[in-house]
Amino acid sequence: MKPRCAYFAAGLAFTALALSSSAARAQARMPTHVACVGDSITYGYLASSASKSYPSDLQGLLGNGVQVKNFGHNGATMLSDGDQPYINDSEYTAATTFVSGAGAGAAVDVIIMFGANDSKSYNWAPTAGSTRAAQFMTDCAAMVDHFTGLSTHPVVYLALPPAIYSNTFGIDETVTSTEIDPLIQQVAMQKGMPLIDIHTPTSGHPEEFQDGVHPTDAGYLILAQLMQAGLARVPTVSITMPAANAAIAGPSVGIGADASGGTVPITSVQFFRGPTSIAMVTQSPFVTTWTNATPGAYTLTAKATDKTGAAATSAPVSITVDGAGGSSTSGSGGGSAGQGGGAGGAGGGNGAAGTSGGAGGTGGTGGLPGTGGATGRGGTTGTGGTTGTGGATGTGGATGTGGTTGTGGTTGTGGTTGTGGASSGGAGMTSGGCGCSLSGGPGSDLAALGLLLLAIGRHRRAR
Repeated sequence: MKPRCAYFAAGLAFTALALSSSAARAQARMPTHVACVGDSITYGYLASSASKSYPSDLQGLLGNGVQVKNFGHNGATMLSDGDQPYINDSEYTAATTFVSGAGAGAAVDVIIMFGANDSKSYNWAPTAGSTRAAQFMTDCAAMVDHFTGLSTHPVVYLALPPAIYSNTFGIDETVTSTEIDPLIQQVAMQKGMPLIDIHTPTSGHPEEFQDGVHPTDAGYLILAQLMQAGLARVPTVSITMPAANAAIAGPSVGIGADASGGTVPITSVQFFRGPTSIAMVTQSPFVTTWTNATPGAYTLTAKATDKTGAAATSAPVSITVDGAGGSSTSGSGGGSAGQGGGAGGAGGGNGAAGTSGGAGGTGGTGGLPGTGGATGRGGTTGTGGTTGTGGATGTGGATGTGGTTGTGGTTGTGGTTGTGGASSGGAGMTSGGCGCSLSGGPGSDLAALGLLLLAIGRHRRAR
């Protein structure tokens, strides 16, 4: 028995040490008054003295700054139609007076633990084939409402009764653990009240119980330690984004957290960068966006507070904001489209007159300006024809080829004019972007033949 107590006490001491080492991260609710409501297990039946009941041990654990009162009654039931309903006992009235009279500003807790006597067959299932499960839930919820509705607005903690090891007094472990405990848990969830599990830690340890139902002195101390831990419960909270050591391109940083109060609702999650608050979120999902974050290294935390006022702060998450993010502005558009080609090159110069030939040919016509592309290159001036022997007229220059089309259509210059012969170079011309060129046609050949005949006639008259 002693090794078991020492082991259990060491475990609780380690838990208390862990909580104290993270005191900056956990803010448990600190009561000024605690009312312990229940049956004979609360009363301290079979304890060596009244000072060995769990409420008395709890008073020693919490210290003189807290008033702990024992309102247990032997044989009492939660069931209003059980054989001894608690609501009809004087302890119920006394507990109500204690809670109501705690005074303004008092932080009052009420611990309610029933179920053992309710599990007796004549209370739980007086009629074969049915139970009073629905009535138990109704009565449990009504008792919670009764105390929370008092002027001091206490926090009510519902406790699951300890494990049962023998059928003493007709108390049934199967009924308490599989039928009554789930009902208590449902009421705690529905009402948003904290739950203290006494059943699980006491299972498998019959040595802590004198008659299979009521604890030994050492067992009552264990109950008190479990109750103290239950009163000191805090919510859990952790940052889920961003990841630790993340490098984030600002200026917006998304932050999220998971938070839970078990059966107690979370009323707020507040996000911080260092000591500075970023935002407070009052409902799930607990996410926010930190805007206008400037580059630098930061430590993020989240503080969760539940309905009872208990709070906890997450482990810190370090991040780096690299710089302003966001989409970049579109670049300036490209340069202006190229201007159209300049004027075409000048037409070929006038051909020099042949020695005995007629008048020099007329220079070719300059090309038209191209559309769009670069300026067309001017046509090369045609070389004059060589004077014919014996006074023959030199051969006229070949008709100039139209200019090559430039980008977007360049204009070529007119063809060159032959010496001595009158030739008219075709006007090199392109339509914008078409690239077609027009050279001199058959008309220029006929004009050259006419000039040749005229020159022969003059030569004969001169003779």
